[in-house]
Amino acid sequence: FTSQSLTVEQARTSLQYLRASLERYPAGFFARTGVPEIRIGRDLQVIDHPFFPGQDQGAISGLTMPDRNEILLELSVDSGFARFMSTFDHELYHWLDAKRPNRSRNDAEWVAMHQACECRPYSNYVNGEVVSAPGSERPNLGIWFFDTYGSRTPMEDKATMANVIFSPADHLQFLQRLEDIRDVVGDQEAYESLRARYD
Repeated sequence: FTSQSLTVEQARTSLQYLRASLERYPAGFFARTGVPEIRIGRDLQVIDHPFFPGQDQGAISGLTMPDRNEILLELSVDSGFARFMSTFDHELYHWLDAKRPNRSRNDAEWVAMHQACECRPYSNYVNGEVVSAPGSERPNLGIWFFDTYGSRTPMEDKATMANVIFSPADHLQFLQRLEDIRDVVGDQEAYESLRARYD
């Protein structure tokens, strides 16, 4: 990865954002889980990441490196605190998930929640390895996923669901969407899949 150093003013802003993000968690939370090293920079880019062989990812908002006990965050002052907070929650979940004993990147139980979906979720994730996403359309993807970014891999699906739970605005939107999928769209299988991942 590469990133640019922050100016003094940007460093001050990033620390304010980080403190506010940490303070949203319950008292004692980080005493139980530990705290990763958190690095904040500008213009964060991934170059030759092992999860994406041969695919430079360009600019990204965050990256978790469990083997180095690090979370990298990109400071975009223009996007404001809400984006920073959402990225922090997302990457923190990746870090916590990586600490689970016997954790598998190809979570069979999570994948099984999409058996009825024609949208072929995780189809860029084969045998535990990330491969290029197919170019063909994947029908109903938006119904089965709160954020279609979660359809990339089970790990990303879990982290986007963590965003739903940690963000009050996303949480309310998600609960409303669950009701709409059940009562308006009438797709009971998609409703049950989203509900199971939420629970």
